[in-house]
Amino acid sequence: MSQFHVDGAHILYNFIQATGSLNDVSGSRTVVVELERGNKVWIRTVTSGHHGSGTLHGNEFSTFSGWLVAVNE
Repeated sequence: MSQFHVDGAHILYNFIQATGSLNDVSGSRTVVVELERGNKVWIRTVTSGHHGSGTLHGNEFSTFSGWLVAVNE
């Protein structure tokens, strides 16, 4: 399971379940947030008995993208 945070505030979860599967699984989420200069945004993984191992694979297996939609003056 992973979590999306803005300045330490949890915004959403992303949870994938592949019970009994030996194959890799994937998932995606989209979130639109209004940010201000200096805001910090990050993804963190969570390990729990009910929600996976907390592993987020690197080496081109995971991506994180953001877009500037508009500038508020």
